[in-house]
Amino acid sequence: MNGLYSMINLGSNALTAHQNRMALIQQNVANASTPGYRRQRTELSTLGGAFGVAGLPGVQSSLPRSIDAPLTDRQLTMQLGGFGYHSARSQVGAVVEATFDPVNGVDVTGKASEFFVAMRALSSNPASMPERRDVIARAEAMTDAFARTARTLTQAQADVRSQATDTIDDTNRTLERIATLDRQIQVASGSRQPVGELVDERDRLVADIADDLQLRVAHTDDGTVHLSTQSGHALIEGGQARQIAMRQRTDGDVELTLDTGVGQPIRLDEPGGTIGGLLSSHNQMIGDRLRELDQLAFDFATEFNAAHQGGVGLDGTGGRDFFDIGATAQGAALSIGVNAAIAEDASLLATATDPADLPGGSDLLGTLIAFEDSALAGGLSLHDGLIGITQAVGTDVREALDATAASSSALAQLEQVQGATSGVSLEEELLKLNEAQRAYEASLKVIEASESMMDSLMSIGR
Repeated sequence: MNGLYSMINLGSNALTAHQNRMALIQQNVANASTPGYRRQRTELSTLGGAFGVAGLPGVQSSLPRSIDAPLTDRQLTMQLGGFGYHSARSQVGAVVEATFDPVNGVDVTGKASEFFVAMRALSSNPASMPERRDVIARAEAMTDAFARTARTLTQAQADVRSQATDTIDDTNRTLERIATLDRQIQVASGSRQPVGELVDERDRLVADIADDLQLRVAHTDDGTVHLSTQSGHALIEGGQARQIAMRQRTDGDVELTLDTGVGQPIRLDEPGGTIGGLLSSHNQMIGDRLRELDQLAFDFATEFNAAHQGGVGLDGTGGRDFFDIGATAQGAALSIGVNAAIAEDASLLATATDPADLPGGSDLLGTLIAFEDSALAGGLSLHDGLIGITQAVGTDVREALDATAASSSALAQLEQVQGATSGVSLEEELLKLNEAQRAYEASLKVIEASESMMDSLMSIGR
């Protein structure tokens, strides 16, 4: 009788184990198209036989566990950060490039060229008031182009800061959610409860952050994760999330900081991800071009003014500035303008160095016209400086687009590898289901046979 009871118990344990397997396979099939879902498996282990415990024969199934690909996951996390970085720079670059588009943007180079064309025309007839007024009109168009370009770049920086702030806020909320899930996973693991869905949700959130911020991810023995920045600073520690923030420096650039919970927030260098790409775009792709534009406008206006002061207008008076410009380069592109007095009265435009040569003297115009191609204090002429800024923008955009394309391709390959390892294959699940179903049916036959034998024995006893 004890043997029959053991057979029934063995079959009952087997039924439960294989039923659990079939239920888990059904779960996998149902979530085959669920983003971020990883197929789960339950392991079978013996409860009897040579390695089992006497009196408790048979098989048992383990708690479900997700199929991981640790190496691929780490590579994918790194690639997500790189893609987010380059993609953000590509998007910002498209806006900056449009600013310098000579057709649809602000053509500072073209306006500057038109100004010097008007100066050459005036040199043939310095006393002509229409041609003097044309020089002033062209100068105002050039300074307006400087100002509009500076305003567009400044607005682009403000937009980038706003986008970075929103992304940082989302990242902080996600970090809080990951920390909460980790605490839940820790509790569930300790009480031997299934944690597959919690782990999947957490890993999906980690992937979301990895796109926004370059991460290092380390899995711990208790099932939780340790997230840190590329520089090694913990983002989640002791079940608590650390907050990141953006601050603006006195020079106008922005940087990312981390609240470590001790002292003042620390600066995070090269944070990567979308956030890093936005900060880099703000400081370099836009900020550097804006600083170059300011310096070029300042150097040109200052040196042009110095030369203009050495000449005289039709009234025989000299010492006047042609351009209004501030005392420093900062903000020069936005503030540059034509001297209000000259703009009002074109006769004040200096064309000669000697009053005795008036009204037809034009020797000063030759010096002023040379500023188009003569090197300024920064080492470049006005024309070359403007061309250089435009080319730098084009180079930044081209490099960002190339890097985005390469990163996207690598990301797609890694996602394919991860899907093959951790994703749900319907063909494989059907094979596993058939295997589990046959084992279930065989276990049921063991129970049926044992019950039949039990009935026979009971009949004999009666």
